[in-house]
Amino acid sequence: FIITLLIIPLGKILVWNEFTFEYFQFFKFYFILMLSCLFFGTFSILVASITKNIYDDIDNIWLRIIFPIWFLGGFQFSWKTLYSISPTLAYVNLLNPLTYALEGARSAALNPELSLPYWLCVSALIFASGLFGYIGIMNLKKRLDCL
Repeated sequence: FIITLLIIPLGKILVWNEFTFEYFQFFKFYFILMLSCLFFGTFSILVASITKNIYDDIDNIWLRIIFPIWFLGGFQFSWKTLYSISPTLAYVNLLNPLTYALEGARSAALNPELSLPYWLCVSALIFASGLFGYIGIMNLKKRLDCL
């Protein structure tokens, strides 16, 4: 989280006039960024809990879990753009928690009308973080044989 605090100042320096602060909401952006970091942490716990051997399974994890979540998560396009092309696929994409992290950041930094509602994204990230954290910790407890 600390490393990502400089994302806005450095981004503004790199793209200067292409990015305006007209819609940017500082506290909302950094709150969703904090929740995204929490989500990625709990997601990592879940992934670690379902792998038998991280060194042997890292290729399978990347190809079957991480890449599809990233590719379909909305880095390249917003949810509303996907909805305009394929509403069915857009609704299926709402099962991807990364969509909420990216759409929440878009809603806080860019025009909120072009993305999913901010508080929906916050709620979804809190839910996904809690669910992934709980499942991951329970799986690790079984694996480590904690009483």
